[in-house]
Amino acid sequence: MWYSVGLVLLWISQTRGFQPYHAVGSSSRGSSFCRIVVLKLDNTKEADSESSPSSSSSSFVVQQQEEEEETEQDENVAAAASKFQITTCLSPSCNRKRQEAGLDPLSTFAAMYERSKRAAGADSDLFVTVEEGPCMGACQYGPCIAIQHDDFEGSVSLEGMTDTEFSDRVFQEIVTEEDADRVWRSVESAVQLMAEDEEE
Repeated sequence: MWYSVGLVLLWISQTRGFQPYHAVGSSSRGSSFCRIVVLKLDNTKEADSESSPSSSSSSFVVQQQEEEEETEQDENVAAAASKFQITTCLSPSCNRKRQEAGLDPLSTFAAMYERSKRAAGADSDLFVTVEEGPCMGACQYGPCIAIQHDDFEGSVSLEGMTDTEFSDRVFQEIVTEEDADRVWRSVESAVQLMAEDEEE
């Protein structure tokens, strides 16, 4: 009989996830002997199974929130970018400066268009408009680039300009790739700042 009880307890421990905790006594009857033990329920698997859905759900919620925030940020950047225009000067004076530097007449426009297109990637909503424009009043410092914003009248001054450029509100002597990079970094920074202000 005691042997049978022991087998039953052993079977329960194996099938129900119980673990032997400690022996509280022993008994023998005839040739059959059985040690009586207190069986402790192994909650590890159940805890894991119970916590796992909750953990997965929490992770999903966090991921969803992050995706929503990222989408909102992208929309703010797109809205900010859409208000900026980059205008490259195509006046005879600036064209002469480009020719003297061995550049194509459309090289300044192409340099800025390429950077805007590259930044936008496949999403044209993030594209900063690049246009050609007339003389900007700084012919001796050409080729020139001006930046406009829908909320302001005329050209705007941006961080990253030299003191003279800031005063004239025109990027000047944009000849090399490094010069074009400087202009684009200024525009990109301005877009980000406007997008952050929109979030607040």
